[in-house]
Amino acid sequence: METQTLKEPEKSTAADSSPKPIPLVAPVMDSTSHIEISIMQNEKFSQEIIQDARSVFNLGKLQELKKDTNKFRAEAKIQINKMWHSIEALGVHTDLFIVNFQINLGYLLDMVESSFSQKHKYTNWVRKNFGEERSRYFQQARQLAHMGKTAVDYRSLGKNRLLDVDRLQKSLKKSFEEILAEHPFPDTTQDLDGSLFKTHVDAIITFYRFKDAGVDNIKFEQSALMAQYDHKAIEVGVIKKFKKAWDKANDKDALLDKYVQDKMAGVDEKKSRTTSGESLNRVLALLNNYFETRDLNDPDWINEQKEVLDLPLFHEVYGHLTWLKKKLRKSPSKGKKVSKKR
Repeated sequence: METQTLKEPEKSTAADSSPKPIPLVAPVMDSTSHIEISIMQNEKFSQEIIQDARSVFNLGKLQELKKDTNKFRAEAKIQINKMWHSIEALGVHTDLFIVNFQINLGYLLDMVESSFSQKHKYTNWVRKNFGEERSRYFQQARQLAHMGKTAVDYRSLGKNRLLDVDRLQKSLKKSFEEILAEHPFPDTTQDLDGSLFKTHVDAIITFYRFKDAGVDNIKFEQSALMAQYDHKAIEVGVIKKFKKAWDKANDKDALLDKYVQDKMAGVDEKKSRTTSGESLNRVLALLNNYFETRDLNDPDWINEQKEVLDLPLFHEVYGHLTWLKKKLRKSPSKGKKVSKKR
């Protein structure tokens, strides 16, 4: 196999000599596309981020400004934003180089295999020199290398998502750019660490996994919600379990809607009854602890909730708890008595 070398993109001959990424449907992360981030081959970039963040971080300056509340808070905002942006930028850049090294590892392994006359001899060489436990990792590195330009351009997605993308491309017999064009990602400057785009890719993978399993009434919006809940693409095994219930359902749309609304809590009725009490207890304990550790009479806290609280969700949850309270009064159990504190 002909080896490949990761190269810097060609520079423009115009006055602006910055790298020019290949144009395609790409999301924007803090005004920088995935491809632009993936071609940052500046090894000193991380060092520059750290130095820049250190130069802005200054508690002494904040202390001096404390007498002037407006100046103090304005300066604090600048420093907080710088710390946040630095964390996100450093994370993306580190992930980029990790995948970059994995791709290079794949190129090296391909070259070594080509030096053997038979594949099993190469496999034995790998096991002898690196151990059995690395064989799977090495296989994935070669898979990334074989993806070619897609893996290079979208390195900021990380190894696991790239491998899922590779499987998806082979299954659909389409390029990643064609798949993205069918499920476009809205251009946004708020996706600082690329998390929104990663979730979008997870949604695409989830969507086609449901389709592949035979759940043909799945909507992309439902896949997107499930990917948000799990912070990853839904695993094939989970979808297979759902498919068994889906096959038996008379109203398949209603079952799928409920599954998504219940955040994939399960479709087995008996199992749901068994685990719901434990799950609800845990949620209530977390909620109770949240209120117990805060000054509920603090006007600043109240004003903050007015700004950030998801009121539709709050009222929905309140409605569920009110309904459950009425049901529990009608059907007393052997559980603990409800505290009348507050």
